[in-house]
Amino acid sequence: MTLGFKEVSDKPYGFDLDFAGNGDPLKNAIYMSLFCNKKEISPEFLNKNIAENGWFGNLIVHNGTDFDQGSFLWTLKQVPLDDETINLALAYTEESLQWLIDDEVIEDFNVSFVDKNNVLLPEESTYNYIKKIGYIILEIAIKPFHKNEIKYSLNIKNG
Repeated sequence: MTLGFKEVSDKPYGFDLDFAGNGDPLKNAIYMSLFCNKKEISPEFLNKNIAENGWFGNLIVHNGTDFDQGSFLWTLKQVPLDDETINLALAYTEESLQWLIDDEVIEDFNVSFVDKNNVLLPEESTYNYIKKIGYIILEIAIKPFHKNEIKYSLNIKNG
């Protein structure tokens, strides 16, 4: 699986995490949420021949509770592009970003399937379109507090 991530305005972002304070902390949080391999193996992965994997940072205790950052997108690496994979890509993306709302980092977010021109796909043609082009395109709209919405495109390709 290959993951591509860019601002919808076609300004590509490299994976330039910067913890020295010079980078965009929201962009860094989004990167960490999407691209760190979530460690916990859920029951849904039993009998799917997925090796345990995960980011060491999830061993850290956060505010007295277990804190699991990252996503299960990495588990889609070897799976065929079918309806289940398409649904899981959306669910894993939404799940990985939910902590941004829970911890009041952002006001809201929305994840939608879009076509190559960033046009929202109608529900009835989503699966056929994605299978036809051979990869998943998600638009992630992030609404920070007191700022304009920022849109990102997440492309998920097998292989």
